Amino acid sequence: MNGATLLSPYATATHGRDAIEALHRVRTAQANSNRITVIEAGRSGDLGWCLAAYSEGDVTGNGTSLCVLLYQPDGSWLIRHCSLNSEVPPLADD
Repeated sequence: MNGATLLSPYATATHGRDAIEALHRVRTAQANSNRITVIEAGRSGDLGWCLAAYSEGDVTGNGTSLCVLLYQPDGSWLIRHCSLNSEVPPLADD
């Protein structure tokens, strides 16, 4: 299943596992002070969720992330949908 979606105030909506992985690879290579702290997580059957706080330094700032995960036949979990929510949204281009 390749229907994953990432919604972010820092980039346009990204669809597909490969595109999301590529975006994260670029973002994590650029920053070395990123922190993620899980606030709550749970599951019901084959669906899971995770609410986390993130901090990405002075440029990006802080916010929360809400992810919906889907249980896989091999016992792993994959993120199906993820929404990053900035404490201070970036200014819109004029």
